[in-house]
Amino acid sequence: MNDNPAAPDRLAAYRAAREADNPAAILATSRAALAAVEGDARAQALAFLRAAYEALPNDAPADAIKRAEADAWRNMGREARAAILASADPPALPEPAQPLAAWRDAPEPPAVVWRHDDGPGANRWPLASVGEPAILSGAGGTGKSYAALALALSAVQAGEGSEGNALGFGVRGGPVLLAAYEDSGPRLAGRGARIAGGRDNVPWNALHVLPNPGPLFVTGGPRRPGEVSPAPQWDTLWRTAEAIRPSLIVLDPAAELIEGADANQPGPVRAFMRALAAASERHNAGVLIVAHDTKGNRATVRHGGAPGDGAVAGSASWTDRARGVAFMGPDPLALAGRQIEIIKANHGRDGWGMKLAARANRFDGFAGWQLTEALDAGAVSWEPMEKPKNGKRQAAGNGSKEDGGGIV
Repeated sequence: MNDNPAAPDRLAAYRAAREADNPAAILATSRAALAAVEGDARAQALAFLRAAYEALPNDAPADAIKRAEADAWRNMGREARAAILASADPPALPEPAQPLAAWRDAPEPPAVVWRHDDGPGANRWPLASVGEPAILSGAGGTGKSYAALALALSAVQAGEGSEGNALGFGVRGGPVLLAAYEDSGPRLAGRGARIAGGRDNVPWNALHVLPNPGPLFVTGGPRRPGEVSPAPQWDTLWRTAEAIRPSLIVLDPAAELIEGADANQPGPVRAFMRALAAASERHNAGVLIVAHDTKGNRATVRHGGAPGDGAVAGSASWTDRARGVAFMGPDPLALAGRQIEIIKANHGRDGWGMKLAARANRFDGFAGWQLTEALDAGAVSWEPMEKPKNGKRQAAGNGSKEDGGGIV
């Protein structure tokens, strides 16, 4: 059944105008056709995807196909995306207000990453909980990705129902889902083996990696800069989470998660973080986002100041919407060491942290980090005890070239 009966008439009129070689009629029938497409978002979406597919050779590899699909999604307008993905079901209505008694006996969101419990009576201040995403930030080359991977390995090694411990953090045991935008599967496998002390020590089937992930959200681009919507990878992420039921989801780095957003735009980041919190709550998972800091923040820390507003690069909404933020930087008292400070904790104490030292083995060199000192709230300091005699401070880790080109 033809759901657009005017379409054959437009085609016939256009062909007749071409046959008569009448420029004015050709222009009029072309305008009619384009006007119809302008008002048909679904047709626009199908046209973008068809063009992307038809440009591919018959033996196109999977990566090329995925790139073509992502390009088609990015190029089509928001209305076209909505039309092609629209369900026949009516949109869900907002939930009505309920008395707080509805949640009287409900447990609070369980912590997924927290300050490690060293014994009876120790404080367990949470960093990331179910439905409450957290951020681990720092300069490029600091070793954030190694630290995040150590937390992931701790969770999968502990297993569901148990608790892991890595770098002074407690971690809820269970599978982990990792979306790594800057590291390949083989690179992650090699790092995991070095951190775990050998490939036989890694529970490979419990650590899941999204290969070559695309952005999770996309904006409307220059024409609609404030609009944002989920990209195809968003659905893939949560379908995978539904299948493996992860304890923790790691997204690395933040700069790759929203495509087309200006670095300082608050709207897209707020919308993304709201959706991320809601989805992670539905799937009973914690989320840790790895992010870079700003150049200004690096200069502040390098000169002995505490990490501040620039601890997370981009829109301030990253920090505002995250429930916890941990900053990782050079240890001012140890040339090759690192220091982590919890600079935001909405549901616990901030100001606590830990000092880390590089681990190495005789075969592979750098093998991640090890905890050297747990720091209570208020005990973290970025000010060196004394300056070198030449008056110059050298940031810890400068010039490191571990893991084939720098600690990450």
